[in-house]
Amino acid sequence: MYKIRPLNLIELESRIDQESNEINSCQRIYAQDKINLFFNFIHEQPVSNRILERIQEDFSLLKNEIPENLSMFIHPAVKNKVKDILKTKEAQGHSVFS
Repeated sequence: MYKIRPLNLIELESRIDQESNEINSCQRIYAQDKINLFFNFIHEQPVSNRILERIQEDFSLLKNEIPENLSMFIHPAVKNKVKDILKTKEAQGHSVFS
Protein backbone atom coordinates (compact mmCIF):
# COMPACT_ATOMS: atom_id res chain seq x y z
CA MET A 1 0.00 0.00 0.00
CA TYR A 2 1.27 3.44 -0.93
CA LYS A 3 1.79 5.84 1.97
CA ILE A 4 2.52 9.51 1.60
CA ARG A 5 5.43 10.84 3.63
CA PRO A 6 4.58 12.98 6.66
CA LEU A 7 4.12 16.55 5.47
CA ASN A 8 5.36 19.62 7.28
CA LEU A 9 2.76 22.17 8.44
CA ILE A 10 3.01 24.35 5.32
CA GLU A 11 2.66 21.36 3.01
CA LEU A 12 -0.19 19.98 5.10
CA GLU A 13 -2.07 23.28 5.04
CA SER A 14 -1.61 23.53 1.28
CA ARG A 15 -2.79 19.98 0.72
CA ILE A 16 -5.82 20.41 2.99
CA ASP A 17 -6.72 23.60 1.14
CA GLN A 18 -6.35 21.85 -2.21
CA GLU A 19 -8.37 18.79 -1.17
CA SER A 20 -11.16 20.83 0.41
CA ASN A 21 -11.41 23.00 -2.71
CA GLU A 22 -11.76 19.84 -4.79
CA ILE A 23 -14.60 18.67 -2.55
CA ASN A 24 -16.33 22.05 -2.79
CA SER A 25 -16.09 22.19 -6.57
CA CYS A 26 -16.78 18.56 -7.51
CA GLN A 27 -20.04 17.22 -8.81
CA ARG A 28 -22.32 15.91 -6.09
CA ILE A 29 -22.05 12.29 -7.24
CA TYR A 30 -18.29 12.38 -6.55
CA ALA A 31 -18.46 14.24 -3.25
CA GLN A 32 -18.64 11.20 -0.94
CA ASP A 33 -15.62 9.59 -2.61
CA LYS A 34 -13.63 12.82 -2.35
CA ILE A 35 -14.61 13.23 1.30
CA ASN A 36 -13.49 9.67 2.04
CA LEU A 37 -10.16 10.31 0.30
CA PHE A 38 -9.77 13.54 2.27
CA PHE A 39 -10.35 11.83 5.62
CA ASN A 40 -8.03 8.98 4.69
CA PHE A 41 -5.34 11.55 3.91
CA ILE A 42 -5.99 13.41 7.19
CA HIS A 43 -5.74 10.17 9.18
CA GLU A 44 -2.44 9.27 7.47
CA GLN A 45 -0.70 12.47 8.49
CA PRO A 46 0.62 12.43 12.08
CA VAL A 47 -0.16 16.08 12.87
CA SER A 48 -3.69 16.12 11.50
CA ASN A 49 -4.43 12.67 12.89
CA ARG A 50 -3.45 13.87 16.35
CA ILE A 51 -5.76 16.87 15.95
CA LEU A 52 -8.62 14.50 15.10
CA GLU A 53 -7.77 12.37 18.14
CA ARG A 54 -7.83 15.45 20.36
CA ILE A 55 -11.19 16.53 18.93
CA GLN A 56 -12.55 13.04 19.57
CA GLU A 57 -11.25 13.15 23.16
CA ASP A 58 -12.58 16.66 23.79
CA PHE A 59 -16.01 15.87 22.37
CA SER A 60 -16.52 12.34 23.70
CA LEU A 61 -19.44 13.54 25.85
CA LEU A 62 -21.07 15.05 22.78
CA LYS A 63 -20.50 11.88 20.77
CA ASN A 64 -22.33 9.88 23.43
CA GLU A 65 -25.34 12.17 23.08
CA ILE A 66 -25.71 11.55 19.33
CA PRO A 67 -27.70 8.42 18.52
CA GLU A 68 -25.90 5.61 16.68
CA ASN A 69 -28.61 5.38 14.02
CA LEU A 70 -28.27 9.04 13.08
CA SER A 71 -29.99 9.88 9.85
CA MET A 72 -30.34 13.15 7.98
CA PHE A 73 -33.06 14.20 10.44
CA ILE A 74 -31.93 14.99 13.95
CA HIS A 75 -34.64 15.02 16.57
CA PRO A 76 -35.03 18.50 18.14
CA ALA A 77 -34.44 17.11 21.64
CA VAL A 78 -31.07 15.72 20.53
CA LYS A 79 -30.18 19.05 18.85
CA ASN A 80 -31.03 20.97 22.02
CA LYS A 81 -28.96 18.60 24.17
CA VAL A 82 -25.96 19.08 21.87
CA LYS A 83 -26.41 22.87 21.91
CA ASP A 84 -26.55 22.82 25.71
CA ILE A 85 -23.24 20.95 25.84
CA LEU A 86 -21.59 23.49 23.49
CA LYS A 87 -22.69 26.70 25.22
CA THR A 88 -19.22 28.01 25.98
CA LYS A 89 -16.11 28.50 23.85
CA GLU A 90 -14.24 26.24 26.24
CA ALA A 91 -16.77 23.45 25.74
CA GLN A 92 -16.38 23.89 21.99
CA GLY A 93 -12.61 23.55 22.23
CA HIS A 94 -12.13 27.17 21.16
CA SER A 95 -9.47 27.87 23.79
CA VAL A 96 -7.35 25.02 22.42
CA PHE A 97 -7.17 26.55 18.95
CA SER A 98 -6.89 30.25 19.82
